[in-house]
Amino acid sequence: MVVNPFSIGQSALSRFLHPSRTKQKEVVIPEYVQLDAPRVYCCSSCVTPITTYDDIVSKAFHGSTGRAFLFNSACNVRKGEVHDRVLMTGLHTIADVHCKRCDNYLGWKYEIAHVER
Repeated sequence: MVVNPFSIGQSALSRFLHPSRTKQKEVVIPEYVQLDAPRVYCCSSCVTPITTYDDIVSKAFHGSTGRAFLFNSACNVRKGEVHDRVLMTGLHTIADVHCKRCDNYLGWKYEIAHVER
């Protein structure tokens, strides 16, 4: 069961392999959570680690701006105010999610799914 997942637009993320598996230099950002995983998704603007491949719930997800991924969790993000938004699947209470470092809009976090009965 997925509780309060994150929807993050594919264009807002960049995928990086763990530095131990590549010749890339490790990006160290003080005061931010560092993710030690083979595949890490980072902010496309500033390369701050956001989530891992293992946290993907669905790649077959679409938001208003196009293709998106649904994740179980995310780190190094700033959550905006909670508000209601009508999405393709109905009314949901969500909070917009931005990169903690550069404030790039990443997507949203589901707070409540309103189900009509």
